[in-house]
Amino acid sequence: MPSEVGAGGARVTFGEEGRYDWPAVTAAAAAESTRYMEAMELPKAAAAAIALVVKVDLFITETEPFRMAKDDAKAEELGAVLYQCLETLRIACVLLEPFLPNKMAEVGESMELGEGLLEDRLRWGGLTPGSTVKKMAVFPRMAPLDEQGMPVAPA
Repeated sequence: MPSEVGAGGARVTFGEEGRYDWPAVTAAAAAESTRYMEAMELPKAAAAAIALVVKVDLFITETEPFRMAKDDAKAEELGAVLYQCLETLRIACVLLEPFLPNKMAEVGESMELGEGLLEDRLRWGGLTPGSTVKKMAVFPRMAPLDEQGMPVAPA
């Protein structure tokens, strides 16, 4: 059951010097995005949310959860990686709702994005450990585009 809490009750963390202290990282991104939204600097607000997604992608590349899944001894670590990725993505999706309401509604059908006030929904821990997340392809891969933005025919 994915959770960020290990058998000893302590939070499982990754990276050095708080690089992947996801509660702190998401809180900073949420504060930045909210500040930009209030200032009507919408591209910067969206960029702060997208930066979370980019950071999760890098985290997945570095931690290699697909390799952890092959080792029973790493089950706890794998659960922590999965939980922290999903919780960070949940917060990023909440931040992206004003920009992509239909897409984020699709995500909301696959995983709980939270209810209530924005500040409550942006708080770390909104995803219940062990909850089920349905498989989704929110942004399927696209064919490469040329200089005019037209799809490039496969070679």
